[in-house]
Amino acid sequence: MQGMSTADFLHPEDQLSVRTAFSALAQGQAEATVQHRSRHKLGHYVWVETSLRSIQDGAESQAAVLGVSRDIQERKALEAETLVARDLAREQAQRALLAEDISGVGYWRVDLATNDLFLSPKMYEIYGVGSDQPLTANDLLAQLHPDERAEEQARIARRLKTGEPEFDAVFRIIRRDGVVRHLRGSSIIEMEADGARRAVLGTVIDITDIFEARQAVADSEARYRRLAEQATDMIARLSIEGRFEFVTPSSQHILGYAPEVLIGQRPLDLIHPDDQKSVAAAYRALLHQGVEAPTPQVRYRGLHADGGWIWLEGRPRVVFDPETGAPLGYQDVVRDISVSVAAEEAAEQARAAAEASANAKTDFLANMSHELRTPLTSVLGFSRLIQEQPELSSNTRRFVDRVMNAGAALLATVNDILDFSKLEAGQIEVKRQPASPLAVLTQSIELFSVQAEEKGLAMRLDLAEGLPETVLLDVDRLRQVLLNLVGNAVKFTEAGEVRIEASYQDEALHFAVSDTGAGIAPELQAKLFQRFSQIDASATRSHGGTGLGLAICKGLIAAMGGEIGLTSQVGHGARFHFSIPAPRAAAIVLPDAAKTAQALPVGLRVLVADDNPANLDVVGAALRGLGVEVTTAGDGQSALEIASGAPFDAILLDLRMPGLDGSATASVIRHGGGANAEIPILAFSADVTSPLDTALFDGLIAKPIDPAALLIALSAAFELEADLGQS
Repeated sequence: MQGMSTADFLHPEDQLSVRTAFSALAQGQAEATVQHRSRHKLGHYVWVETSLRSIQDGAESQAAVLGVSRDIQERKALEAETLVARDLAREQAQRALLAEDISGVGYWRVDLATNDLFLSPKMYEIYGVGSDQPLTANDLLAQLHPDERAEEQARIARRLKTGEPEFDAVFRIIRRDGVVRHLRGSSIIEMEADGARRAVLGTVIDITDIFEARQAVADSEARYRRLAEQATDMIARLSIEGRFEFVTPSSQHILGYAPEVLIGQRPLDLIHPDDQKSVAAAYRALLHQGVEAPTPQVRYRGLHADGGWIWLEGRPRVVFDPETGAPLGYQDVVRDISVSVAAEEAAEQARAAAEASANAKTDFLANMSHELRTPLTSVLGFSRLIQEQPELSSNTRRFVDRVMNAGAALLATVNDILDFSKLEAGQIEVKRQPASPLAVLTQSIELFSVQAEEKGLAMRLDLAEGLPETVLLDVDRLRQVLLNLVGNAVKFTEAGEVRIEASYQDEALHFAVSDTGAGIAPELQAKLFQRFSQIDASATRSHGGTGLGLAICKGLIAAMGGEIGLTSQVGHGARFHFSIPAPRAAAIVLPDAAKTAQALPVGLRVLVADDNPANLDVVGAALRGLGVEVTTAGDGQSALEIASGAPFDAILLDLRMPGLDGSATASVIRHGGGANAEIPILAFSADVTSPLDTALFDGLIAKPIDPAALLIALSAAFELEADLGQS
């Protein structure tokens, strides 16, 4: 070792620490100790601890350094093992904390001798307490839910007494923030070697989320169970073979059978025999249509437990295996629809009754029309014939005029009643044809000119520029409205004038009828358009009328697609105004009665059939005056017998005759193949709104019979026959 320095023996990594120790001595430090590695004689390094001391000379200067070294290899090895163990423990503790955090499990321990409490960090989190706050076992017990505290404390005491472990105990705590949490814990008793109880240790996990989820599932199941038990609909699951596998308790309410009674039975056995085929077909169709099949509504009658049949409605669907797509069975929702079916049947019966009532009303109106207008035909017809006699005295002519006026008033009243009834029944048909609005206005005014002249009233017609010569309109309906309005104006005006205005705008006719009468108060104006309504009930006696005129006007104008209104002030008269659609049409030539009569074939032979002799006389007198040869029959059978033995140029048949009516008589003539099968056949009818069988008849003549209308109808029939013959 001679010739070697101290550094030659030191481990390179320890040389600095040794030099530092020597420097400290040189600076006046008396002693220094340093641990370092020295080279062993065998060549390896060993740990030694060297104590250095400074040796002073007399002048208090450092003379030498004395060093004493001892082997500390074993101590260093032990320190290394301890360090490794400490690092391992620290790592294990970190892993335990990580596992505790991941698993959510908290750990606790109570020393029974000292009552010291150890809590893992997770325990503080579960109990909602900061880890810097000291806790005792009593603090934890105090956080137990009040409803469970006594039971938990008794259980803890029992365990301490018996020493038995406890697993998966569920309890509640109230955290310091007031939140209730559900916990599950397990604990064991730690024992001494001599059997004494040293400590209690255990684990706790917060299961609030699990508890709430399970509670939600339980609540949901309970809700659905209550729904199934309380639902009025019956939910059923059927096997693919068609037997009940599951039925809700509502089967008791609907069918009277408890669910357990139905399980295993075939639903088809509880279905009415007449409905089994359709129900089975509906189920088969579902099976063949697959998963996308719409849910049908299947109605059928089901057998109740009391033996009666009730109406049911099912909504079946097929349940398929989600993986294989194979059908597993059926699910059906069935409800009792007996009440709704009964309501539908009642509604159908009511509809049928309403239709029967409407038909009866229609028949009644037709009969009334026939029975009322037939005698009026005689009254007006014969009065007109008498009026045409030139040798009448002035008194006789005055009497005839009064009869004519009375008959016309009676006819107007009858028409009002019948027309309003038809309006209410929706039986008014609007027939538009080319017509002159000026002609309709002129005719309506002329009918009241004499009456207005007798009262000293002026009748004025104001026509706006641009009024078309010809438009499409229902002449009869327009005339009826104008006659009502003009007639009322003349009737209720004692002095002054009645003014009729007409204009045309936007493909519509606009009319107004004004008077200088007493006027109508605002609160009474709306009543005028109501049925059987008049401003003063005494007006019925003083002026006559049914109180239906304006209501009919409103209904007719509405049927023609128009509107009607009124403006009036008391003491300043009234102004009724209305408008109706009327597209322009090509010009027409109005028929002339004289020319029409001249156009009839010479030597015309006509057969007239009517069960009313007066009507026969009226028609016969009108036609014979024109040189027509008339043969009459009192009923349909007589007309057939006459028509089978002689040819005629035309036949006129009353539609309503006893026995064989007009239509039946015409049918026999048309299809009998005789001499009269192809000639014109015209119908008499008091009900001109009913549809006419055009395969049997060539025209319709309204009652009461107007001679001019009769001639026009005959002429039209012969013109049609001539056109057909030429074609």
